[in-house]
Amino acid sequence: MKKLKTTLPFIFFLSISAVAQETHVFHSKYMPGPDTVRFFRPDSYHSGKKYSLLYLLHGYPENYLQWGTFIDLKAVAEKYDLIIVCPNGYRTWYLNSPVQKNSRFEDFFFQELAPYIQQHYTIDRRHIFISGLSMGGYGALHLFLAHSGYFSAAASTSGTVRFDYAVMKTASMRFFGDDRVLKDLSKILGPHGPGWDRFSIESVLKIQKPAKGFYFDCGTEDLLLPMNNELDLACKRLDIRAVYHTESGQHDPAYWQKAFQHHLDYFKLAQLSGPASGQTIIIPLSIVSLVHW
Repeated sequence: MKKLKTTLPFIFFLSISAVAQETHVFHSKYMPGPDTVRFFRPDSYHSGKKYSLLYLLHGYPENYLQWGTFIDLKAVAEKYDLIIVCPNGYRTWYLNSPVQKNSRFEDFFFQELAPYIQQHYTIDRRHIFISGLSMGGYGALHLFLAHSGYFSAAASTSGTVRFDYAVMKTASMRFFGDDRVLKDLSKILGPHGPGWDRFSIESVLKIQKPAKGFYFDCGTEDLLLPMNNELDLACKRLDIRAVYHTESGQHDPAYWQKAFQHHLDYFKLAQLSGPASGQTIIIPLSIVSLVHW
């Protein structure tokens, strides 16, 4: 393993493909363990051109490899001329834990990962997007709302957008047969109580209305549908410019594969509709489905 000369501490580099795919391992004080991040770029990549950037956040309890199990990310990077970044979020919910000092993904993201990308790739800062599924859907919206000046747009699919104790318990029992989700949330957020709610997306929106719009979706057979429906109603009450979409599907890769194309379409329209100049976009789904990069 070759050590990079870099101003960022404890970063190592491992090349899997000299052209289109690379993996970097960060040894960060902000994370519970080494953070492996996978990068995809077009075969035609060259430093004389600026590229759009897309972060993809995985779900609980998966890792940086999850998106690549049902999406050909190399092909997406090639087709859409994108740099795609898949970090390992562990079980951090992509936020800074108020109780666990080595579970501070937000700090890792903006103090180590984002600067590293800017240093090693030529990025069009007007076109930086973030998407995620399940836990990663929450993470994408959380990071976007906390740092909307950095991102152009965000999208969430099957997002855990609210830390509802009963729903989290049901999901944990259904998918894992025990209460591990609740135990992990307690490690990140502290014991269950009113403090959990302040991290929910609706609570964040009440405090700070974003200047840019975002997109979120959920399958109609997904157990997380009610909380996403509630977020949609909250966006309407608060006059948040968000696009919400539902269609047949469960909390599984078959649905996420369909949803991801909508995310790509939304991000393309974000490029065409004005975020580069600071405008906010509202995009009907009837138009989203017609967009091609």
